[in-house]
Amino acid sequence: MAKEKGYFEEEGLDVELVQSQNETINAVGTGQVVLGAGHITSSLIPIINGVDAQYLGLMNTGCKGLYVAGDSDLESAGEMDEMTIGIHGGMGESDHNIALRFLQEEGADPESVQFTTSDVAATTEAIKSGELDGAIYTENCAAPIVEDGSLKEINSITTDEAFKDEVCCAIFVHKPFIQENPVITKNCYGHL
Repeated sequence: MAKEKGYFEEEGLDVELVQSQNETINAVGTGQVVLGAGHITSSLIPIINGVDAQYLGLMNTGCKGLYVAGDSDLESAGEMDEMTIGIHGGMGESDHNIALRFLQEEGADPESVQFTTSDVAATTEAIKSGELDGAIYTENCAAPIVEDGSLKEINSITTDEAFKDEVCCAIFVHKPFIQENPVITKNCYGHL
């Protein structure tokens, strides 16, 4: 959006937006890109462990939810004891952490829930077949699947009262870039 509105050009920057083939924090840490954004839980451990990146600031609240089959009787994560939830990414990554937050907030026993890494493209079919009881999705990606009745959202970090005001994502920058370009970095962040 900032590029489309010409904010970077106003700063004299020729910015190229890229989709990294790596985890964003790794692409920033290795200098493949100088600025990135992502869920705090996915970037915190690499930054603590010395990846060559640092947090620049907070980004946004909400964007993910817990989804179940459209015809399911489940109404919240609190009803998911002894069930299986699909996550995209690994244990400790954003989907896993968000699912744990939903379970704890709604009174379920997270220890009783099984988490399985699921390919995004196969997750909806796994829910429909009963292989998964639910899954964490990015809400804009799930919207068409909700519209066709295949899924329904039962918890949301965007709209649930307990989460809607919490920042979940951050912007991080390649350390050498910020050290060499502090003013440019500050101005870029101001436009994001």
